Amino acid sequence: MHDYLNITPLDIQQHQFSVRFRGFDIREVDAFLDRIAQTLDALYKDIERLRTENRDLKTQNEQLTEQVSGYRSKYESTKLELDQMNANAKRIAESMLAEAEQKAEAIVNRAYNRMAQVHEDIIRLKTQRMQIEAQIRAVIESHLKLLDMESMQNRRVEEEYEKLRRIASLEGDPLPAAKPLESVDSPAEVRMELKPSA
Repeated sequence: MHDYLNITPLDIQQHQFSVRFRGFDIREVDAFLDRIAQTLDALYKDIERLRTENRDLKTQNEQLTEQVSGYRSKYESTKLELDQMNANAKRIAESMLAEAEQKAEAIVNRAYNRMAQVHEDIIRLKTQRMQIEAQIRAVIESHLKLLDMESMQNRRVEEEYEKLRRIASLEGDPLPAAKPLESVDSPAEVRMELKPSA
C-alpha cells in the first residue's frame, strides 16, 4: 500500500487537533474531515473491489493461458500426427504407383513378347504351308508325269491296234474296234485345277 493510503477513514474521524487561539472553526473542520473520510472509505472500497477483480482476472488469465498452452500442445501434436499421416500416405501412394508402373510394364512386356511369338508362329506356319504346298505340287507333278506317260502309252497302243485292225481288214480277217478307254481329265486340266491361288 502506498504511503498516502496509510491513513484510514477512522483515523481521520478520530483525529484530534490542538486548539489554539484564533484557530479554525472546529465544526467546519470536523465536517470537512467527515467528507474526506467518506471519500476515502469509498476509495478504499473501490480499490478493494479492483484488487479482487484484478485477482480474478489474473486467475482467469492463468486459466486461459493454461488452456491456450494445452490447445497449442494439442495443435502441435495433431499437426505432427497429420504431417506423419501425410508423409505415410505419400510414401504409400508412391509405393503403389511404382508397383502399378512395374506391373503395367510387365504386362506390356508380356503382351509384346506374346505378339512377337504369335508373329513368329504365323511366319513359321506360313513357311510350313508353303513347304507342304510345294511337296503336294511335287507329288501331283510326279503323278501328272505318270499320267502323261500312261496317256502316251495308251495312244501308242491304240495306234498299233488300229494298224493291226487295218491290216487284218485288208486280209479279210477284220478285228473288232478297240473299246474306248474311260474318260480321264487331261494332265493340263489337272494342272489348271491345282494351280495355287494368289
